[in-house]
Amino acid sequence: MPGPAAVRTAELDGPGVRRLTRRSAAQRAVTTWGARLGEAWSTTASVGIGLAVVGGWLASVRDEIAGTSPGSGTSLPATATALAAAIVGVAALTTLLDRLGPVSASPAAAAWWLPLPAARAGLLRSDLGRVAGVCAGVTAVVCTPLAMVWAAAPSVSGVAATVVGAAASASVLVGAVALLQSRGSSGVLA
Repeated sequence: MPGPAAVRTAELDGPGVRRLTRRSAAQRAVTTWGARLGEAWSTTASVGIGLAVVGGWLASVRDEIAGTSPGSGTSLPATATALAAAIVGVAALTTLLDRLGPVSASPAAAAWWLPLPAARAGLLRSDLGRVAGVCAGVTAVVCTPLAMVWAAAPSVSGVAATVVGAAASASVLVGAVALLQSRGSSGVLA
């Protein structure tokens, strides 16, 4: 029988700490499929109600606008409107990421992870990938109508190229803000 000196514990890496955390949370969790289904249904109903409220409000605003006489001025071209919306979107995303920081851990995760004898290099890497993916996805959804308005005669390939470029740019922006955050320059861009 080997003695205590023969038993060696390997240092955990970032993914190992995450696995340990998931296993620990799974052992303590008492959620069932019914509870998960109920949460999914509740979320779906809440989102549906929110969309219905916003849709009703937009319809009432449309009716008010349609009831007024048009102004004598010229309208803003669609490309200028799309460019202004894109600039506002990039500024909002940059400010949000710069203030909140794309790489972070909740106080509970920090209290659990920091005392562990583990390498912390890969600990937040998956969070960064998740935030970059969410930002790219939201950017793609928001950018699709703008890309359709941008050209006078939009094509599928042109719209797809614009959407992919915007999503990639959002991911690069997340990486740049994370790099600034890791160098202690958070809050500079905002």
